[in-house]
Amino acid sequence: MDLPKWPRVKIVGDRIDPNKAKELILRSDQFLTSLGMHYSGGNDHNLVERYRRLVGLFGEELESESQAYEVLTAYRRACVSTQYIHNDWASCSYIEGPYGWVSPRGEIAFDKNVGKWPSLEEIVGDLTTIAAHIDFKAYVTDGEYCEDSRVVAAYEASNGIVTRVSCDLAFPSRETILTNLDTRQERGIPLSWIDEAAKTARDWIATNHPQYPLHKPI
Repeated sequence: MDLPKWPRVKIVGDRIDPNKAKELILRSDQFLTSLGMHYSGGNDHNLVERYRRLVGLFGEELESESQAYEVLTAYRRACVSTQYIHNDWASCSYIEGPYGWVSPRGEIAFDKNVGKWPSLEEIVGDLTTIAAHIDFKAYVTDGEYCEDSRVVAAYEASNGIVTRVSCDLAFPSRETILTNLDTRQERGIPLSWIDEAAKTARDWIATNHPQYPLHKPI
């Protein structure tokens, strides 16, 4: 099945414990799992620089990044890594503010265009990754959420298994989808969570890649 350049994907599910939500966000957030790579994160450059220095993987110069990519790739494999359906709460420049498939409060709600040019198989791959952690219903449409579109594939995830179901599965109205906590800010989680993520990443690197010379944290 061919999808458009930016198909709309909706994910809805029962609210989960906020502690589990925090754990999932720290292991899956796009910025946090970038480990401070240059050009990652949003427009709050002080926050981006703070996180980069706390992790210590990337240095001041761009040339040093090539030596850190192997470690970064390994770390992302150990995290909850997706290609198109993201959590983006820590440092997000999206016009509607931070977002993700699980919120800091534990809501399971995602309603975004994903792309560019994803295949249905790639989207199902992301859903399968997420299903290892939460149950949900998901819908893939043949257009963007600002367009009139129809559901072309629907799925239910339970106990880690993603099953394709009839497209007649009730499509939730936009009003049932989570509204962002504060679209005026790029950071949707507490700074303490970001510091915790940095320490976890730094400890992981020291344990799994002890030969890599981490920079001194701030």
